[in-house]
Order: sequence, then C-alpha cells, then structure tokens
Amino acid sequence: MKNLIPRITIIIVTLFLAFGCTEIKMMQKLNSGEAVIQDEIDITVPFDLRGHAIIVKVRINEHPKEYNFILDTGAITFINEETANELDLEQGTEVPTWNDTVKARLVETEIISLGNAKVKNLTTIMFDFVKYTGFQKIDGFIGSDFLRFFKVTIDYGSKALTLSLDTEPIRSVDEGYLLKIKKPLPLRAPMVECRINETFTSDAMIDLGSPHCVVLPLSLLDKLSGEDIPLIKSIGIVAKWPQSTTDESCLSRIESLKFGDFEIENIPVIIADVNDILLGEDFLSQFLITINYPAKQVLLLPLDNMQFKHNMFSTGLALEKDDDNRTVVKGFWEGSPADKSGIQVGDEIIEINSINISELALFEISSILKNDAVSAIELLINSEQGEKRVTLKKETLLPELK
Repeated sequence: MKNLIPRITIIIVTLFLAFGCTEIKMMQKLNSGEAVIQDEIDITVPFDLRGHAIIVKVRINEHPKEYNFILDTGAITFINEETANELDLEQGTEVPTWNDTVKARLVETEIISLGNAKVKNLTTIMFDFVKYTGFQKIDGFIGSDFLRFFKVTIDYGSKALTLSLDTEPIRSVDEGYLLKIKKPLPLRAPMVECRINETFTSDAMIDLGSPHCVVLPLSLLDKLSGEDIPLIKSIGIVAKWPQSTTDESCLSRIESLKFGDFEIENIPVIIADVNDILLGEDFLSQFLITINYPAKQVLLLPLDNMQFKHNMFSTGLALEKDDDNRTVVKGFWEGSPADKSGIQVGDEIIEINSINISELALFEISSILKNDAVSAIELLINSEQGEKRVTLKKETLLPELK
C-alpha cells in the first residue's frame, strides 16, 4: 500500500495547530468569519482530483488570480507563506506548531471566495507547507472553518461541489443514511458516531483529505485484542502523523463498521497513532455526501456502483519525497511483496514501470501503485549495494475470508 505521507502531514498539522492554540484570544481569532449572503442560494463549482485530493479554485480578497486549494473537512483553512506574501496579507500572532523549526502565523483575510460562495473576515494560518511537505502547486487548504456556514455536497462522480445557504435541517430521507454531527468544536471537523464489530462505539471524522478508507487509533487495539483479527505490522513508517509518539502502525480487518442503519462488513483498516477514527476518500467516494454544518447533519447517499474492498491488493510499499525531491522508501507492510523483495527503508526509487520517477508527482506515483488493474510494479532502485531492478507482483495482504 502506498501512503501519502506529505498529504497526511498537512491534515494533521492543521488539526494540531488548531488544538494547540490554547490562548483565548487566538481561539477567538480562529472563530472568525461570516458568510456573505447573496441572491444565489445554491452555488456549484467544479473540482479536480489529484489522487485522493479535491482541488478547487479560490480567490483571496477579490484578487483576480485564482489559486489552487485542497478541500479538506479534516483541516482548518490555511495559506502557503509564498501565496500570503504575494497577496500582502496582514500577519498576526505566531502560532505554536509541532516543531520549533516550523514557523506559522495568523493572517487576516478580507474575503475568501470559492466560486460565488464567500466568507469575509476569516482569520487563517500561514506557513511554508511546500517546504515541509513537498506539496507543489498548492496554495492552501479550504477547511471546515470556511465550510461551517454552508450545507456542502460533494459529488465525486460529477466532480462537483455545491455550497448552499439553505441550511434548514433535513427532517427525513427516503434514501441514504442521515447522521448527526458530534463535537463540532473547536475545529468543526464533522464527527459522527460509529459502532465497531457490534461491541463498542466511537467517534469518526469525515475527512476528505485522507487517502485511506478507514484509520483506527492505536488506542482501540485493547478493545480489539480479544477478537480474532489479523494484524500486519509496519516496517519503517507506513502511516504516521506529526503528533504521533510512535512509528508503529498495523494493517488489519474488522468484522463490521456501522453508522446508524448503514453497515459494511469485513473492511480493511489501518491502525495508527491518531486521535480519532478517520473516514477518508476510499470510503467517502462511495457516496454522494452532504454535510449540513449549521444543522449538524451528514447525509450519505450510496452510489449505484458502491463497492467496498474486503482485502488490500498491493505491493505493501510506502514512499515519500525527501528534501532533494528524491523518491525514497519510507516503509512497507511486513510480509508484503515489498518486504519479501529485499527492498530496504531509505532506498531511492529511480524508475517505476520504466518511467523516470523524478518526473512524477507523489499523487501520480500513488495512482500507479493503487491501480488494481496494474498487477506488477517494476522498479529501478538505488540502494547501498548500487542500482538494481526489482519487480513487485501485487498480492492480497490480509488473510482471505473464510
């Protein structure tokens, strides 16, 4: 499995920044903003997909230039330092981060426009995330602090995002599953209650920014330990967040995951050092999703071709871009094709399927690795022993269902 470490870093950085702002005045700043009321009630804008990431065009302070932002319900809104400087945004208080070398500040915006959906006087966070994550050609993130004023519908099939000012509560539905948002503050990331293996309940975040289907916190392992579930450990780092205190993660499968009346069975999960259950793109893209922030509701309407995987067909490989833009092995799952091939953590990947990997963005590499139609991955690797070619034939990583 390929893990988008830079992408995940961004999500959790924003979470950490928000929860790390303990001063009252700073929290008040992050609680700013007001929707601009217009005649147009429903505003639909197109989006692009780069791997799992939803890319939307955003304008700041009515500047004519449109900037590329990632839409992420698991984050707050922030702007890359270079973009903030280009726009000459007013900078405020320095914000604590996960690392003393990473500097971030509050910045004031007059108006942020996503299509004709506008929020004025929103205080955001600025830092040089391209430097620390390698995320090229992305100018910022639109998070739940912006979205909280709207009823938001995400249509993966049509690649369309609708923001509505009609935020009356949904009373009942003939189709789909209506869920209540829990704990909307302070981040306002939408959280819903789920039930695991019919044995315990926990809160799960609707996280458009996560590439995974379901991520469970390591803290839930004790509740799962008495059950007969497979556990495949990571070698190196496969799934880790900046606030994580351990590199440990596991690949597993749970018997059932239930939201209200909706239930899926025998679903693969990653277990890692996160605070909450994360529902990512692989899960959410199976639905037409409506998040009514003011009414604290989530509506999941299953797509006609909805299909959840019961196993992971993968090389088991996790890659990242380093500071020199080299693609290197970050980790892999124990017993996976990557593990059995002799690849080592830190090895540099030169080519993938005869393509010079330096020409590919990380999401493009991920698309090759995750494509189930591609059964074998050919790599040219530069290791301590020199260059060598390795062919990884994908396998199902979890034991087959009985």
